[in-house]
Amino acid sequence: MLHNIPAELRARKQWVVATGNPGPDGKPCKIPLDPRTGQRADVTDPETWGTWEDAEASPHRFKGYVLSADDPYVIIDLDATDDAGIQARHAEIYEAFQTYAELSQSGGGAHIVCEGAILRNIKSASRKIEVYSKDRYMIFTGDALKTMPIVNCQPMLDKLVRTLDACSVRAESELVQVDSNVPDDEIIRMAKHASNRENFCRVYEAADLDLPEADDSGDDFALMDMLHFYTQDYEQCRRLFMASGRGKRAKGRNQKYLDRMLRKLAAERVPLIDLTELLRRSNASKPTPMPTSELSPDDFPPGLVGEISHYIFNSAFRPVAEIALATGLATMAGICGRTYNVSGTGLNIYPIIVAKTGCGKEGAAKGMGMIFNALRAKVPAIADHRGPAHFASGQALIKALDKRPCFVSVLGEFGLFLKRITDERASGNDTMLRAVLLDLFSKSGAHDALFESVYSDTANNTKIVQSPCVTILGETTPESLFDSLGIAAVTDGTLPRFSIMEYTGDLPRPNKRHGFVPPPEMIDRLAALALLVVTAAPNHNVNVVALDAEGAEAMDAFSEECDDNHRKSNSGAEREIWTRAHLKALKTAALVAVGIDFINPVIGVDAAKWACNLVRRDIAKLQERFQIGDMGSGDTKREAEVRKAFTVWENFSKESKRKYRATEKMLTTPVIPIYFLKQRLRQLPAFRGKYKGDTQILNETLEEMRKAGEIKRYPADQAKAEFDTAQDVYVKGEHFYG
Repeated sequence: MLHNIPAELRARKQWVVATGNPGPDGKPCKIPLDPRTGQRADVTDPETWGTWEDAEASPHRFKGYVLSADDPYVIIDLDATDDAGIQARHAEIYEAFQTYAELSQSGGGAHIVCEGAILRNIKSASRKIEVYSKDRYMIFTGDALKTMPIVNCQPMLDKLVRTLDACSVRAESELVQVDSNVPDDEIIRMAKHASNRENFCRVYEAADLDLPEADDSGDDFALMDMLHFYTQDYEQCRRLFMASGRGKRAKGRNQKYLDRMLRKLAAERVPLIDLTELLRRSNASKPTPMPTSELSPDDFPPGLVGEISHYIFNSAFRPVAEIALATGLATMAGICGRTYNVSGTGLNIYPIIVAKTGCGKEGAAKGMGMIFNALRAKVPAIADHRGPAHFASGQALIKALDKRPCFVSVLGEFGLFLKRITDERASGNDTMLRAVLLDLFSKSGAHDALFESVYSDTANNTKIVQSPCVTILGETTPESLFDSLGIAAVTDGTLPRFSIMEYTGDLPRPNKRHGFVPPPEMIDRLAALALLVVTAAPNHNVNVVALDAEGAEAMDAFSEECDDNHRKSNSGAEREIWTRAHLKALKTAALVAVGIDFINPVIGVDAAKWACNLVRRDIAKLQERFQIGDMGSGDTKREAEVRKAFTVWENFSKESKRKYRATEKMLTTPVIPIYFLKQRLRQLPAFRGKYKGDTQILNETLEEMRKAGEIKRYPADQAKAEFDTAQDVYVKGEHFYG
């Protein structure tokens, strides 16, 4: 049954074991042990935890997952009980949390695993409920009650925590006043931008105050708890509470009532945080570029973009974070890209998924299709936002826009498609298609339009399209994309419009729980957005995505960075990729902001920095390929392959070199035989020509590199005398760039 344990948990190095042997009390021993050493484990020390494979290989019976502040998971432990009332409450909780759940080790309780955040671990002995997010471990059985993915359940989690907080009997401590130097408005600003901002705004504004179903005492305590998290100046806590919607009631201004809540919180006081210093460091720090290695689900943003990405990842047969994130962004852009504008442009984007064959690229189209099918049941008109999977010509694309001016299309074999439309021998239809795609990237704003085209064949005439918003999600392999594209495809602005989401890792393990339907809660939120979109479409009402002060500052800093890199670049190709970097980051940040709050979307500093880092990662990948010459099929690519061959030869063993006709005298010198170069290079796509043979192309490449001083060729008589060989031999020249 252990295979039922969610893959996302098994992928983390947070596992311990326990013997399960009967202890002095007759109960199974659950003392956590390091699965690698068998020594006592510490739930606060990651050095004493192991991988799932370590735990699985351990002879000990129980396998336990350690909850950490560094992971997004919360576990709700519903203990076994004979109390019918508590059992009924447990049943309500079990039904409310539509996420993975399994029987506990005793067989009488249940563990519910979800994503979310709580301020502290909670244990309610009277209600037989424990809620943990860190510094605890849970034994997993795999005896699944709900074989569904782990999903974010923050709204239900907030409600459960409020109930437990309000009903638990808490110790109380005396209040010792500590003056704060953080202004009141700064406290509120931070709370309204935190991960639990929705819950904070709800209780702070008291929109549901005194409704029959409202939990007034629980919400009062929840608000005071959140205020106390940001300041332990009790006078400031009282002042902020009384300034809230809840503080306008007589009860909310009762000093004894407020102090009773504060004394309970003081009993669980955590070390004081110096918010002034924290804010100073935060404002002074520069955003750290996203690493160029593989992404993980932890890199997904908050809001609907993140929810869609998590669904695509968790439901895919081969889960890949780059594929999931690209699909999440493209899905959002396809739904709302025309209805929302930022800085005068719509939110259409052109992400390309680049991964080896078999690495799960098909999960993008499948997952997006599942989402649109679920949405169509609630908002039928949204079906028009899923575009065609093939464009025959530029005219066909414009005509499609006439009927549906905002859509997302998933294009398979995108590398071949891009090669077709950028080829110097491209047909008239393909040339027109490329021109239209280039034009459409910046035509989705409220005041933009794609103007009509007139042809001798009137059947090809197109109409003017107001604010056309096309999002393209491409799927391709690295070889198909980069081997077929020359630097010209970059310098003419084609490739820089696209965002490269490349996965270079190994084949992901199959996900046995793949293919499940989208979570209803996510579809409900998307349906609310979709309804707003289709309602606004007839009159083309546009919502403007704003930037707050910090978000604008971060985007301005990135704009300056792009300009600086453009000026510093030595080649036209590298300059071009920085030209649209700021625009891509701005659109991406706006999509995240809409996903967080589509009624009043605002790009905050976190969304801005996240989007800029994503674009930096995209550019870093492209720059790496520029630097090693891994682009296109022309001279640059061929010369880069020769340099790689020299490096490979240098790392060969003597035995390997002998296989390529290297004489004994050659084994201890840096020379490289032509036989090896022919065997390695002639089979590569870069050396295949339509009008020339591969040997001729190789010889021409070697000759050009010889003339440039990159390599030297030994004269035949010298090669015979020094290395006892009749074949051509080469050595690096003084200007070798490998």
